[in-house]
Amino acid sequence: LNSLLETIPVEKAIPVQAKLHPATWPSFFEPRVLACNADGKVAALTSRGFGAELDLMKSAGKTAESFQLIGVKAVGPIVGAAWGKHLKSEEGLVLVSKHGDIMACPRDHSPGGSWHCASGATHGLPQKLPVSEGDRLRAVAVSSLNGGLQVAISLEGEPNLVSLFAHDGEEWLTQGDIRVNADSKLALSFLPAGDLLIATNKGEMIRRRLSDGAVVASAAHDLASPMWQGACGLNDQGRIAHLRLDGFGMPNARMTPEVFSTHMVLPAILE
Repeated sequence: LNSLLETIPVEKAIPVQAKLHPATWPSFFEPRVLACNADGKVAALTSRGFGAELDLMKSAGKTAESFQLIGVKAVGPIVGAAWGKHLKSEEGLVLVSKHGDIMACPRDHSPGGSWHCASGATHGLPQKLPVSEGDRLRAVAVSSLNGGLQVAISLEGEPNLVSLFAHDGEEWLTQGDIRVNADSKLALSFLPAGDLLIATNKGEMIRRRLSDGAVVASAAHDLASPMWQGACGLNDQGRIAHLRLDGFGMPNARMTPEVFSTHMVLPAILE
């Protein structure tokens, strides 16, 4: 598997049109991480633990509900998240810090509430990713797998490599490596169907099937810019949500979050 993942070529990206989901966001809110749940909702998160939840299934006039992640400041900036029933069948967020710490945050259903986070070990998850002391994560994806956890890790010290691991409840097991473009900022996410989504800050998206490492779909937003942030999968049919910061890189501009959704269409031979 390791050699397959390294040698599968990347197909030419197909331009796609994305749907903007207009919404009112909290003031001075500049999220970088995006997590999707199975109900068509997304959670946009800042690295310091402030978040806002948006229901993409609702019609126009939506307001993102803000919330705070209590307890995450102790582990440093958040670089990855997954939203679902990862916590012993309880809904919540699994967070990963820049230093590889895993945090579990059960869902608080009160509007504007606080989600209280603790070490993943308190919810039957590993406490930390299989990274060395001093390693800093560039990007990470995390998801449940056969009662355990699977992760995809990109380190700042190895920007051209994404490493795959699975935790079987006792130890981390190596699953392989994927070569990536080191020139772009990455966002990683496991899709509901089990594939890995690799998204760049330039709006490029690559979907890789983990069973054999094949690139099964690739796309690029027609709204090309270096403003794209986190991305995540909304359903098994290839619907993707992608976070963008309007005004990113513009002098004295206030950045405003925007969430787009699009479909990464699989070639007919793979459907």
